[in-house]
Amino acid sequence: MVKISFDPSFKIIFSKIKDKSLKTRILKQISKIKDNPEIGNL
Repeated sequence: MVKISFDPSFKIIFSKIKDKSLKTRILKQISKIKDNPEIGNL
């Protein structure tokens, strides 16, 4: 499993998102990448 550290600019942008469902989708996508980091390699 990969450790993820969020950039301060990402934290600011993420905190400005008001749609809760969008935030949960983003967090789910990040967790999928964390579990399988080779998911995007072609």
